[in-house]
Amino acid sequence: MKTKLLLLVFAVVFTTVNLQAANFTVNGIAYTITSPVVPYTVAVASDVAYTGAVTIPASVDNGGTTYSVTSIGDQAFQYRSGLTSVTIGTSVTSIGNSAFQYCSGLTSVTIPNSVTSIGDQAFWDCSGLFYVDTNNLNYSSIDGVLYNKGQTALVQCPISKTGSFVIPSSVTSIRVYAFKDCKGLTSVTIPTSVTSIENNAFNGCTGLTSVTISNSVTSIGTQVFVNCSGLTSVTIPNSVITIGDHAFTNCSGLTSVDIPNSVTSIVNYAFYGCSGLTSVTIPSSVTSIGSYAFCSCSKLTSITIPSSVTSLGEGVISYCSSLTSVTIPNSVTSIGWSAFNSCSKLTSIIIPNLVTSIGDNAFMNCIGLTSITIGNSVASIGANTFYGCSKLTSVTIPNSVTSIEYGVFYGCIGLTTISIGNSVASIGNNAFYYCIGLTSVTIPNSVTSIGGQAFTGCTSLTSVTIGNSVTYIGSIAFSGCTGLTSVTIPNSVTSIGSYAFSGCTGLTSIYAYSPIPVDLSSSPNVFNNVNKTTCTLYVPTGSQNLYAVADQWKDFTITEGFPPTITTQVASGINSTAATGNGNIINFGTSNPTSYGICWNTAGTPSTSDNKVDNGAASVTGAFTVAIFGLTANTTYYVRAFATNSIGTCYGNEVSFTTNMATGVANAKADVLTLYPNPATDGFTINAGEKASTVTIYDLNGSLVLSQQIIGKSYINISSLQQGIYMVKANGLVGKLVKK
Repeated sequence: MKTKLLLLVFAVVFTTVNLQAANFTVNGIAYTITSPVVPYTVAVASDVAYTGAVTIPASVDNGGTTYSVTSIGDQAFQYRSGLTSVTIGTSVTSIGNSAFQYCSGLTSVTIPNSVTSIGDQAFWDCSGLFYVDTNNLNYSSIDGVLYNKGQTALVQCPISKTGSFVIPSSVTSIRVYAFKDCKGLTSVTIPTSVTSIENNAFNGCTGLTSVTISNSVTSIGTQVFVNCSGLTSVTIPNSVITIGDHAFTNCSGLTSVDIPNSVTSIVNYAFYGCSGLTSVTIPSSVTSIGSYAFCSCSKLTSITIPSSVTSLGEGVISYCSSLTSVTIPNSVTSIGWSAFNSCSKLTSIIIPNLVTSIGDNAFMNCIGLTSITIGNSVASIGANTFYGCSKLTSVTIPNSVTSIEYGVFYGCIGLTTISIGNSVASIGNNAFYYCIGLTSVTIPNSVTSIGGQAFTGCTSLTSVTIGNSVTYIGSIAFSGCTGLTSVTIPNSVTSIGSYAFSGCTGLTSIYAYSPIPVDLSSSPNVFNNVNKTTCTLYVPTGSQNLYAVADQWKDFTITEGFPPTITTQVASGINSTAATGNGNIINFGTSNPTSYGICWNTAGTPSTSDNKVDNGAASVTGAFTVAIFGLTANTTYYVRAFATNSIGTCYGNEVSFTTNMATGVANAKADVLTLYPNPATDGFTINAGEKASTVTIYDLNGSLVLSQQIIGKSYINISSLQQGIYMVKANGLVGKLVKK
């Protein structure tokens, strides 16, 4: 038994050695021995010298041994562009994978009756016509096209075929790569007998302008029409159930597509790069749209996604530079990574309430986007979601969102207001980087960390209120916020990163609520380039001595106690000469405010030394309003809320508004009419001069409420008017009247 086993091992080793060393060439054809013992067989091997007409013999002699040539090896003649014709010997039974691939000069191939199998891509990109022995039991040919014996499968069409091609009615399947790179074909008619078009069947048929697919076809394989750049129209019948990935990728001449109701999903890259596509109809049967399905369809202006769709894949409509509108149905629950990336003409988007996640880069570089509504079920907004959306002016992040990831609003230079929901726990690195239009931000109490460079370069930011749950402010978080005048650091903060407020050259007030200074010894230059002599550090009563010796804190002018905390809201009720100022007292600070109100000017950064309305002492925190009169039509005003207590005066963020164009009462000069008594209860006296005049009275909405003709000094009865503030016009002059 041991002897037999040893002999068997020896025989195997001997055979392997001979297989490796027995290659030889006869008459310019290289061979590899496949059986060194009876029946002695060889396969045609690869050789760079193949050119011209090649005849593969049935047998070949070498070293006194006659070998049957039974196969043509994988890639044997691959890339032999000088090969013009091949006649295959009668003992060859198999032709390997890619055996004659890219033999572009091949004009004819003769296949004997002995061949029983032809490998994948065996005659890819070959121009030669096929001639199959009629006695072959497995293959046949018609007009130079290769079929199986029963002509139910079209195996390979030579690339030399041009013009129109009608597939025989016996064919039921079009095989893999069957028409690949048949660039001269202009049209193909697929008969009703065909049920499947396999992968890459028409890949690279750049001259193909139309394809008629019969209603018997149930599946279109992967990359079937990829790179058919001349294809202008295609009709997909109702029989089609599945369309493979990349099916119409880079069909740049395709202008419209109607997808039948039988299709349930549009797969990955289905119409990727169809740069001529202007319209597409998606039926209600479709439930999912795959990744990059319509990516780079640069002429697509609009797309309607049916309510049957529940998910949008990665990059699904990205780089559609002409897309102006898209409706996301209420059925969608997720929006994939880069879904609408670089749709530069998209102006608005509504994310429905069932959506729970928005992937990274979803709306990145949508530079035309001016508004977006985020549904109240969204829990996560991915990194860089709105990166570079330079025209986006305001965003409300709903309470369902728990985190603002890396770079979400990076470079949104038009963003002026942001409302952060009270469930957000973290603000990621670069979240609002270089949002130069952002004027104020309130970070809710739910937030525990502010990432590095979160607000770097927000030069218009004038005030920041940091919620009292924040424990960490990252490095460079507010660096370069040159317009920032005040910042509140709550008691919860335990760590501040390096350069966090570096370059905040406009900073005049810092409110540090922790009785123990945050240790900055490991965070250099937190307040680099902040003017420490003009910036006041407000600290809790009894903690001044600790701050006076603490690293970096000690460099400031330190005051114990806190002025009030106040914010300014957008003005309302704006007409040509009046508006309503809105403020909100967040807290009183160390003591109750002795005065609070609204101040304004036309130059910016208004203070209590400018125009103001002082409401006196405050007894409650919360929102308040102030009536602003005597404004000039078509003029921009800057407004800040203010509040003063025993520690000092605090200003809210600055907002601006522009009065309306002059109409009616707004044509008058302001605050020059003499009205008495004022305030008045039942009436007032006015002196309109010697000429007859009409006195008109308007409410704050600009509505005319009373009109009366007068001469000289006259009494105007206002008993019918409700209590409030009114504008009075006479002889081109305007006065303010208070009705008690």
